[in-house]
Amino acid sequence: MRTSVCLLISLLSFLMIAKVRSMECEAAFDKYACKYGNEEYALGDQWKTKDCKECNCHGAFSICCTLVPKYFDWFDPPKGCRFIWDEAECKSRAVDEFDENKPCPDYDY
Repeated sequence: MRTSVCLLISLLSFLMIAKVRSMECEAAFDKYACKYGNEEYALGDQWKTKDCKECNCHGAFSICCTLVPKYFDWFDPPKGCRFIWDEAECKSRAVDEFDENKPCPDYDY
């Protein structure tokens, strides 16, 4: 019982922190293993999904959080640049303000 309470408190704490960071997360529970789709994962495993979620296995439950940011205004892009979301890479990129095919010349990745 005590272990269950500790796990629940840990999960709630994680989800509260994730919400503050404006991440959307979901938890999945199973009696014996972490499952995502048809795949099973072991304690400590981490993986990324095709729809840009980062997942972690915590034994009998897994937590998956989207990598897609809700807001790009946390950081100002360099002058003449803007941020876009790269679906293939699951990350944001700084590009030329007028041509998203050109990388931002003043932005250090």
